[in-house]
Amino acid sequence: MIRIWGLLMLIFLFTGTNVVAQNKEPKKDIFSGEITIVPLGTAVNSKFAEYHPLITADESVMYFTSRRDSTLGRQKDPKFDIYYEDIYISEKRDGEWQSPRSIGKPVNSELHDAAVGLSPDGQKMFLYKSGDIYESELDGDKWLNPVKLSKNINSKYKESTACYSYTGKTMYFVSNRPDGIGQNDIYLSNLTEKGDWGKPHNLGSEINTALNEDAVFMHPDGKTIYFSSQGHETLGGYDIFSSVYDDKTGRWSTPENLGKPINTVGDDVFFVLAASGKRGYYSSIREGGSGEKDIYVINMKETKARPQLTLVKGTITNELGHPVEAKIEIIDNQTKEVLMSTKSNKTSGRYLFSLPSGRNYGITITADEYFFHSEHIDIPESEPYMELSNSIKLKPADVGESIVLNYLFFDYDKAALKPESKTELGRAIKLMNQNPKLLFEISGHTDDKGSEAYNLDLSERRAEAVVNYLIEHGIAKSRLVHAGYGFNRPIATNDTEAGRKKNRRVEMLIIENIEEKKSIEIVFKVQILASTNRFPPGSDRFGGAKDVQEYAHKGMYKYTVGKLSNLVDAKQLELEMEKQGFKEAFVVAFYEDKRIAMRTALKLLEH
Repeated sequence: MIRIWGLLMLIFLFTGTNVVAQNKEPKKDIFSGEITIVPLGTAVNSKFAEYHPLITADESVMYFTSRRDSTLGRQKDPKFDIYYEDIYISEKRDGEWQSPRSIGKPVNSELHDAAVGLSPDGQKMFLYKSGDIYESELDGDKWLNPVKLSKNINSKYKESTACYSYTGKTMYFVSNRPDGIGQNDIYLSNLTEKGDWGKPHNLGSEINTALNEDAVFMHPDGKTIYFSSQGHETLGGYDIFSSVYDDKTGRWSTPENLGKPINTVGDDVFFVLAASGKRGYYSSIREGGSGEKDIYVINMKETKARPQLTLVKGTITNELGHPVEAKIEIIDNQTKEVLMSTKSNKTSGRYLFSLPSGRNYGITITADEYFFHSEHIDIPESEPYMELSNSIKLKPADVGESIVLNYLFFDYDKAALKPESKTELGRAIKLMNQNPKLLFEISGHTDDKGSEAYNLDLSERRAEAVVNYLIEHGIAKSRLVHAGYGFNRPIATNDTEAGRKKNRRVEMLIIENIEEKKSIEIVFKVQILASTNRFPPGSDRFGGAKDVQEYAHKGMYKYTVGKLSNLVDAKQLELEMEKQGFKEAFVVAFYEDKRIAMRTALKLLEH
């Protein structure tokens, strides 16, 4: 069964005439400067019909619909003696679109299958089948079986095209249901908390007219909609228009005609625009084409208003470089609202999302059996389009692994947690709840400003504050230990403010997995000397102490004796060293060749 816009396309293919033509010049164009429109070439276009291009926001992948003789089943629609529709994919490599291939079953069938909407990251797709809208999701490199949308979207009438908002929480679709303003109207529906599409709302008379609107596309900037219309002032037939939504007023701007040469006296439909705003894609019949309807790229050197958004993309892998399917949450740091949830592709590890300018965002990445990753991205309101490549390696949640809790905040010289720390602490709590067999050390660290005693005390109080918060929010006290290391474990130079900022931190270390039931090997040694000078093993400074061992730490050389498996023997050795004249001798503990706090060592030995 062929949808209304398909019939219009067929009429245009075979007659070249317009269904409706107002023959009015548009009042203004939204694109200025030099515009070139060129076919994608025979790599994509064929002697058959290609139309409704859909692109990922970064233009790396394109899906389109075609009626070529390679469609699944290779059968023709008997009503029109042309091949059934199938969906094809083309990938861009080194700036060139590659030869397309069918996306195959279960999306394509032996009847009509058309792609009508694609999420900006290319992980979800809206499909048109027999008058209704379906949805499919990309699982690695395979598209899953399409699912028909609910009765809120699909009615007993015809729903022809649909698209996603940049968050994936809103869809726009076209329907000829009788409660509209005209024939085909554009509606929107929001995703409910249950994950269903809610009751639709007509976009109103600012967008819809008494005639037909169709081929709706929402740009990744989150506010600009593109659609084809017969009812606004057109050059003839369907023209492509744009309108911008104002969050403050809750209204759409008066639609603007994209103007010549994009629009013609014929039907101009199925327009999509790259996130950058530099290239658009649509289907048209023009001289010099490859066959019937072809896909063209519109190159625009400049626009009146460049898109204000940041495209964030990259890969998520483990430390071996293998792709990880991870959940990605984007949060408005001011309102604490989760704006969108997406995930990386499990086969490639790739992810992609757009962030409209004018907000401060928090990004959280989580995956089973891995530490979470979090970061902030602040995009000023006037920030123009930019791309941010950010590939991330997740650390496994294994014994001996640790992460820095990047977004904990304390006042200067204070240990009380500030309210804005709650988001990061919530992530830590979630990780602990998901891994109930893991025990953790929470450690505080400082830069080297101030005395060692002052920094040891401050770092310990901050670590203790974090532990107390975690206990107050349901984490068992038996799973936690805290330690303060002062400035003894820097991860960056203390010679710059940027380095000192990195050193002022709280870390989360997995010290045991009680489910593994492996023996915990704690080594106790007695430290007898710490100096900025380095001494040979037989130096007189060691007073005849045997088997002296050296380890370097923060520009100092520290010397220990002994390698004992229990604290009682270590304390006895400490007394012996004091008798030999090492009055500041004390016991230190090591776990997996790393020095750890004594309370951490005792905690490990408890289990």
